[in-house]
Amino acid sequence: MKNASLEYIKNLSSVYDLSSIEVVDTLKDTLKRVYSCGEIESETINGNLVFYRVYYNRYNELKKEVIKINSKDNNKIKEIFNAGLFRKSLKKTLQKIKSKQKYKKGIISGEIMGRTRNGYSVLTEFGNAFLPFSNALISEKRKKLFRPKRSLYFHIHKVYIERGNIKIILDRTSNLIIKQEVRDILSIPKESLIGVSRKEGIEIVLHTKEKISKEEIKEISRRYKEKVKVEIRQW
Repeated sequence: MKNASLEYIKNLSSVYDLSSIEVVDTLKDTLKRVYSCGEIESETINGNLVFYRVYYNRYNELKKEVIKINSKDNNKIKEIFNAGLFRKSLKKTLQKIKSKQKYKKGIISGEIMGRTRNGYSVLTEFGNAFLPFSNALISEKRKKLFRPKRSLYFHIHKVYIERGNIKIILDRTSNLIIKQEVRDILSIPKESLIGVSRKEGIEIVLHTKEKISKEEIKEISRRYKEKVKVEIRQW
């Protein structure tokens, strides 16, 4: 870790899904900890970052001193730095998931990767997630909806951190899912779909403000293999 090149920072930014500023700030925090510094500044010279310890001398004059990383401190710095990046990346991902739950009502798309002992492994924008058998609709399991490589909408049932890893538990039972899937099929404005009610395996009722084409009704019926009814509300 003798030199922190801009390319090195850029690569770490990609690996940990952090901005270059976040990576550099984490490195500064690491150097503060290792060398017991107060404020640290940095600048780029010939494509490499140079760090300075900023301090006031006994005459109250502001001074800057280049931080020279000793080879004996190299491994310690790398260990603390990588751990800091991991924690920051974990926290940022958790914040993104919480934001999805708040502003998108927890609906995300994912790809079925395979079946496990207790459910299905799903690849999402936040990494691997898990859909327990108990959180999947029986009718959809019977229809073999959860085949590998199939993309579906899911609802974030809960999320937590366990042993330094984010655990995402999904479900397919939320009524918000079918509303999103139906909305993708319909050509009417988003606000014209008031709601969707469903009797699993029997009937789907679309509550709308305007008419829906026969072709779209048939497409929804084919997708779920259920009867589709439309109720138009003029309010």
